[in-house]
Formats: sequence, structure tokens, C-alpha cells
Amino acid sequence: SQLAGLKRGLPVATSSEALKRFKIADTDFERRVQLSRAGKTLGTIFVGSASGEHKAYARALADRAAYNVGIASYDLPLEQSDWIDAGIASHDLASLGEIDISTDPHQSLQLRHGAASTAGSPSASQPAGTAGSASPAAAAGTPVWMAVSATPGHEIDPAKVDAMASDISSLQVQGALGQTPKPEWQMDHPGLSLTMKASKAGAPDVTWTLSKPSSDDYYVLKSSEYPWYFQVASTTGK
Repeated sequence: SQLAGLKRGLPVATSSEALKRFKIADTDFERRVQLSRAGKTLGTIFVGSASGEHKAYARALADRAAYNVGIASYDLPLEQSDWIDAGIASHDLASLGEIDISTDPHQSLQLRHGAASTAGSPSASQPAGTAGSASPAAAAGTPVWMAVSATPGHEIDPAKVDAMASDISSLQVQGALGQTPKPEWQMDHPGLSLTMKASKAGAPDVTWTLSKPSSDDYYVLKSSEYPWYFQVASTTGK
């Protein structure tokens, strides 16, 4: 949109020396933006030295004059992480109906969001022998998180599951690592697998697989929604 909306006024310089000084010469530039479609180049724009806030000197390839335009080289970053939608893999909190968790070595837990009277027996969220002490919210049928197969004497803390669900809904990735896994990512021995089932009937399940590379300080996330493997910050992965 910024590129399409660029407007040029009167040229500010036309000499070869000025184009080099403003960093918009053919072989000496801050940024070169090439626009193409179906393998055909539609246009090329050079963006050079800053001339103000979000402003820079620029020119089109066929033009030998410098213009002051409303875009700067820092508006055109070169790192993939600066362009990616960091929340691409996050999952809508409102749609979560069940979270199935498994870890390596294999342990598993199924958590379901629903009314205590319909999503499972009272013992699913209360220790054995304490069903009568269910919270007012659960007694009133307000949806809460419960273990599908509760272990006697163990209680699920719905607030902690809510916190985990919030983390799922706000997950940020750092970049895409490609579509082919590498052996050092250890995807065949993931540290964590999450399957998220929607509360709405017919919606597809989404599975996340998270692994720690053998030699790098980040995590690799594979979402069943996308063909890519994503890089996740170490603190986020942990």
C-alpha cells in the first residue's frame, strides 16, 4: 500500500554524484525493490538515504532524478522475522473445547472445557470424596476446565489451565524454518505434543509438536494447520 501510494513531486537532484550521495545509484543503494508478476518484472524502485521521518530519497530504475518520497529504507526490512505474522500459529482461545497433552517420555493428560454437570463427573475436577465442595460457578453450569480421566486424589486447577490456554492463544513465532525437518531438530522425539479440539462440532483438530534442537537455543514448532516448521524463542518453548 505504501509503494502503491508513493507520489513524487519536483526532482531534488539529477546528477550521477547526487544519486550516489543519496544511495539510489544502480550499484550503490540502501534498498532496491523489484515488483514482478508471473516472472515478469513490472518495475524497480531504489530507496536511499533518509530525508525525514518515514521519508527518503528514491527513484525508479528508468528515472535519473532523485525524489523525496514517503517511505524509508527501514520500512523495507530484510530479515524474514520482520515480515512474518508472529501470531500465525496461535489458536483462538474462544474455540477451545479440549486440550490433549502428551510429553516425551510418554505422559498424557486430557483437559475438557465444559459445564461440570455435562463434561464429566464431579470427581473429574475435584478430589475423591469432595464432590459436594464444587465451586458455585461449576454448580451453576458455568464452563470450567476438567480432566477427562481424573486420578483419584488429584484436582485440576482451572485457573492454571486458563493460563495455559491463554499462552496457546498468544503464541508468537520468530520465523519459518522451511517445510522439511532436519535431523538435529529431533522432531521424531518431541518434548511436547498438544492436540486442540474445537468446541464447535465439525471444526478440525489442530496439533502442535514442539521439539528442542540438539545444538541450538530455540524450539521448533510444527502446527498441523501449516506446512512450515516455525522457530519459537527458547523461553516460549520452555
